[in-house]
Amino acid sequence: MTRRGLAFTLEWRRFPWTRGWDVERALVGPSYLGNVALGLKEGRSWGWQDRDGTWRYVRRDRLDLLVEQVVETRAGFVPPLPRRNTA
Repeated sequence: MTRRGLAFTLEWRRFPWTRGWDVERALVGPSYLGNVALGLKEGRSWGWQDRDGTWRYVRRDRLDLLVEQVVETRAGFVPPLPRRNTA
């Protein structure tokens, strides 16, 4: 990841594969990747949401493919702001 100048932080997040109140460690990307959260599903694959909200997965041992796919699907993405109730 350092070869591409990417810096991720470690946070606690909920993912679709977590149960109840459980949270898991997540690598959270920089703003130019839309603050993407990467989670390790069942210790076997990295998971993240693409721009459309679809969950994508890459095997844990394929970091090269993970970086390529995350940059391809998230670069320049700005998540929409929450809507305000105007009533």
